[in-house]
Amino acid sequence: MTPELSSPPALRIFRFNDVDEFRQSVRAVDVWFTPLARRISASQTILTLPGCDINLVTSFPRVMDVQLKPGCTAVGFAMTPRSALRMNGIDADMPFLAIGRGGGTYTAVERTALQFTSVMFTPEVLGRGWPEPGQDFLVFEMTADAQQKLRGLVLEVMSFASTSPDELATPGVSDGIKESMLAAIDHAFATRVR
Repeated sequence: MTPELSSPPALRIFRFNDVDEFRQSVRAVDVWFTPLARRISASQTILTLPGCDINLVTSFPRVMDVQLKPGCTAVGFAMTPRSALRMNGIDADMPFLAIGRGGGTYTAVERTALQFTSVMFTPEVLGRGWPEPGQDFLVFEMTADAQQKLRGLVLEVMSFASTSPDELATPGVSDGIKESMLAAIDHAFATRVR
């Protein structure tokens, strides 16, 4: 979901036991998936900031095809130590960082329930030296240190947003969170293994 520029920062938490409800909750992407479990338990925490949504998702075993909507950049990474994930034919069992631009696609198989973060920037992020994906999302191995920094930042930001929601509206706070996220992603891409 892309907020209007005048929208105040907001933290929203959703829990799902129904596949169709979960499918309808996904924003900024078109997603088609087949669950690999009879019953699901999923959650989504979304911190909406001007020009940036941070999504922390606990998913369920599934096969999915995703297409990013135009006008944005998505960066994703696992929050769990090992991920039983195959993305665009690559086993992402290492610390990975995925990037896609508007219209970009990926196919993934999640063999177990995963916790991951996707950061959606609107408009697209340009001029930061990040890899330039084409039609398909790109997947990179990042260092364990970069992964820890990203995970730690997401958990710290979500904790701050849940315990101090009024402070999110303080001038400069939302911009500071977004800039911290951009800087951590800069570091992850600059120190990527391959």
